[in-house]
Amino acid sequence: MESFHMSSLAFLLLLLSLFLFSERFLINCDALGQCFEAESSALLQLKRGFSSGDLDAWQSSTNCCIWKDVTCDESLGRVISLDLSNQFIGGMIDPSFFNLTSLRALNFAKNIFFGISIPNYGWDRLVNLSSLDLSNAGFAGKIPVAIFLLKKLQYLDISGNLMLSGSLPKFSEDSSIPSCLLKGVSLQVLKIRGNQLHGAIPDEISPKCELQIIDLRDNQLDELIPRSLSNCHSLQILDLGNNNLKDTFPYWLGNMSSLRVLVLRSNKFYGKVGPFEGNHERNYAFSMLHVLDISFNNFSGKLCAECFNNFKSMMIDKTETVEDLTFHFQGQYYYLGLLTIMNKAQPMTIQKLWAVFKSIDFSNNYFEGEIPITIGQLTSLQVLNMSHNYLTGKIIPQFGNLSQLESLDLSMNSLSGKIPQELASLNFLEYLDLSYNKLVGNIPVGGQLSTFSKTSFQGNNGLCLLPCNKSVPRVNNTTTSLELGNRALKNRNYMIILGILFGVGFGSSMAIVVVLDVMCCDRCRRRRSRRPIDG
Repeated sequence: MESFHMSSLAFLLLLLSLFLFSERFLINCDALGQCFEAESSALLQLKRGFSSGDLDAWQSSTNCCIWKDVTCDESLGRVISLDLSNQFIGGMIDPSFFNLTSLRALNFAKNIFFGISIPNYGWDRLVNLSSLDLSNAGFAGKIPVAIFLLKKLQYLDISGNLMLSGSLPKFSEDSSIPSCLLKGVSLQVLKIRGNQLHGAIPDEISPKCELQIIDLRDNQLDELIPRSLSNCHSLQILDLGNNNLKDTFPYWLGNMSSLRVLVLRSNKFYGKVGPFEGNHERNYAFSMLHVLDISFNNFSGKLCAECFNNFKSMMIDKTETVEDLTFHFQGQYYYLGLLTIMNKAQPMTIQKLWAVFKSIDFSNNYFEGEIPITIGQLTSLQVLNMSHNYLTGKIIPQFGNLSQLESLDLSMNSLSGKIPQELASLNFLEYLDLSYNKLVGNIPVGGQLSTFSKTSFQGNNGLCLLPCNKSVPRVNNTTTSLELGNRALKNRNYMIILGILFGVGFGSSMAIVVVLDVMCCDRCRRRRSRRPIDG
């Protein structure tokens, strides 16, 4: 009987627990169920404008707060996030979504709005918007002025809309980028790469600038880099590649203690690079740089030896955390950079890894003189490209200190002398191009150097493309080139004797031909055996 009472009590407690749980669940559902009718209607009208995309779950009979890609505020039931990215959505964008006045994040990226214009009016109603992503969606026309006036906007990405032609809304006669865009103090990420922007970047950047990334790559911007850019003390990435900027090297950016990536490739920059000057301490100029790309410009003069002393971050192996690599707000992480660099003679796109990736590209300029030995301090460097310049002197043995190096391109210069044996110690080297220089002697044996084809060394007339240990297969690896030459000489002399003996048997004329042939080979071999010593 007692056990029966205990079982009944347990059963009642279970029922009570289920009741309380269901009550709480119903309350939460009820809270979520209070989807504002105006916001539900706005979303449904937005859906009706689309000609494609999978939004079948958006039905008027259901709660808009539980619809796919819609996020509501838990306490108020207001729509705060709308993420319609990467869903092959096309058609028209109905301006009804501007009724979502509590919206904080809006994402239309990676869709197929080919030829459709971004809505012109209504952006001023989204007073809480902090993240806007319209990238790679096929938008055409012009970018509305009001987008740049959103006071709480922190993240803006309008990259990769190739049909966005002409200029950005003009706030002055000369500028294609509105000055108000750079006067704002909230914006932290600005990505407008791969459009058709032209004109100058306004020199009106706020002293309170909080920008962490500026990516204006692949446009048609011209004139100078604005000096007020130095107000952005938190800047981590500046990518101005593939434009028409005409300026000297921006050494004044060296006081940015957070700057990790500087890309100026494929512009019209000119003059010398360094020594770095300014109000900052020289020893700290560009000390945090991980990626420096100034290729395909008109820089000239000698490479600045002391400048490489400043790249402290390239001298140490440091693993950074996810927080170091990303921009964080609204409970989400956004990767700060999408970089394209030349690696192993091929364009390589890196995302997230830029913070632990170390690269220098000085290729396709007019640099001259010798390679500074100070480069040998950059022990965590992974990619070094100095090809297509006018560099002279020898390949420095200090390259052997770059233990993390994966790609080295020194092709199309006027480098002379022998290839230093130290290059054979680079165990991670996967790409090497020393072609079309004035190198002489033998290619060092051992390590990764043995794995590269002759194309890595072609165009050096004084260079022996076949390592000596390949001409005499069974020789010990420690055998010197002189010993190899002496052995070959003995073999040739032996052939002379054989030639004479055969000549006695088969005719003196045949012997003369053999002797002359062998003597010519003997002379060629003597010259070859002397080259490693005298070269």
